[in-house]
Amino acid sequence: MTLEDIRTGGPEAVTKKLIALAPRSVCIANAVTMRDLEVVALACLNAEDAGQTLLYRTGASFVRAYAGLQKKPLLDATALALPQTGAGIVVIGSHVPMTTQQLHHLTTHTTLATIELKANRLLAPEQRVSEIARVLRVLKDHFSAERDTVLYTSRELITGTSAADSLRIAGMVSQALVEIVKQLPAQPRYVVAKGGITSSDLATKGLNVKKMYVLGQVLPGVPANRLGEESRFPGLAYIVFPGNVGKEDALTTLVHQLS
Repeated sequence: MTLEDIRTGGPEAVTKKLIALAPRSVCIANAVTMRDLEVVALACLNAEDAGQTLLYRTGASFVRAYAGLQKKPLLDATALALPQTGAGIVVIGSHVPMTTQQLHHLTTHTTLATIELKANRLLAPEQRVSEIARVLRVLKDHFSAERDTVLYTSRELITGTSAADSLRIAGMVSQALVEIVKQLPAQPRYVVAKGGITSSDLATKGLNVKKMYVLGQVLPGVPANRLGEESRFPGLAYIVFPGNVGKEDALTTLVHQLS
């Protein structure tokens, strides 16, 4: 869906394109501004009214346009009603360059405790269990001391001999993060999950989330959620921070707010 489709053709032209999609097609909307998203959202609603079935994978701003919600101010720590005691945790799995820059800025501008999960050890069967156990021991100490902690995968990206092999490796690393989150020693003050796959896996597989209540955004494009009653930690503030969102200091700014 080009910008010309959206800005020149408008909702009517975009609706026609959506209705004409064959089953299991993929459509990418090249929206740049909020107004572009509003055009696409209206077209999606019109296409659905006409009988088309659409499955969405979007950023937070599309949801506001699709649901017809008014713009709200960014949330602060008060709005999240965080507990006054305990340790918060930032979990970073994303390997995009911006995430690595944000991690570096975070570790050099805050006093967060740091734990590196070494990916090469996770891929060696004889070292995987001991590596996860090591991280859990350190994490338990930080939680006992109520120290906010950043847990991140080693920054060297390990790839396989094929796309499928690389995906398998990424899955093994993601699964290790899930195993660690499953065994958190106590309910955190908050969880910030950095990366799309990371945030999805940690919520659904690590915290048994079935439903989340979307509170709003803490930074542009960074939604904060409240976990449902069926999750491991009901009511926990769970913040989804996509890998490429924000400037270099964005993660640091967020952690300062949560502190």
